Amino acid sequence: MSHVALLLALLIQTGELRLAIEGEHGDVDAFPVDPLVDAMLLDHHLQLGLSMDPMGTKVDDVKRSGDSKNVTLALKPGTYHFRVKTGAGAIWLTNQKIDAAKPASQTVKITAGGTVSGMCMLDKSRQEGKPMEGLKAALVRDGRVWARVEGKPGSAFEFKGVPAGTYALVVTETFEWFVAVKEDVRVEEGGSAPAKIDVKRASLGGVMVGFTDKAGKAAPPPDKVFLVDPKGRFAIAPNRGQSQGDVELVGWGGLPGGAGYVVRASGLEHKGLTLRPPTVKGQGIMADETYETVKVAVGK
Repeated sequence: MSHVALLLALLIQTGELRLAIEGEHGDVDAFPVDPLVDAMLLDHHLQLGLSMDPMGTKVDDVKRSGDSKNVTLALKPGTYHFRVKTGAGAIWLTNQKIDAAKPASQTVKITAGGTVSGMCMLDKSRQEGKPMEGLKAALVRDGRVWARVEGKPGSAFEFKGVPAGTYALVVTETFEWFVAVKEDVRVEEGGSAPAKIDVKRASLGGVMVGFTDKAGKAAPPPDKVFLVDPKGRFAIAPNRGQSQGDVELVGWGGLPGGAGYVVRASGLEHKGLTLRPPTVKGQGIMADETYETVKVAVGK
């Protein structure tokens, strides 16, 4: 076989994932294992849910065959995350290796699941005591959103049909500008799990970032940039921005304070950021919050 023919043969190779699915489900989609794609998906699904995916994240050239109980996906060899949509959210199969030489197989059981319900309480409101109206809650496992709901007026939330397992509860609030996390929410089949989460404004932190090129000169922020929680529970696009002369800064505020955060963009992984509380002047929604500014190099 010539070198050209061998190359073509390698290019058209495919592998298979054979799924035996028990229970009613929706689409089965594949996503490449890529740190930036992971961040884009996590940010998007936390904010908007699982109904639509960020452009360019889903693998398009997947051939599907079989029926609702036995689904075969044929795609190029590699490592992927597979999402099986359910009525309550999704079931994820993460880091699945697809090999042209040997089909992979998995069994997915979709059951009635369990219920998670609770309240989110904030000690210091920016909205002068108004009820939280922009609350969103998500259950995250293996760095993926498995279920997401809109909060009810007054900060209550409820998930139904959640697959059994242990999750991180991630709560965001649009108007109060915060992200909060509650660890180890355990869901049992047919059970009900309470999940109250208390948010202390003083424990929230943030950071402003100025980007530089390889020569150390100011550079514009990357097109798609995210701050990733060190435990993989959430990823957030910038929610702050300001200009200092010709220098454009982007930043993040209202996140759980602490160390180990990662700034991620295409070709960029800056580790070890620490989020500290801001210096605050004023009160309520008009308060001026000033965060520490750090420099991140985008060039190598």
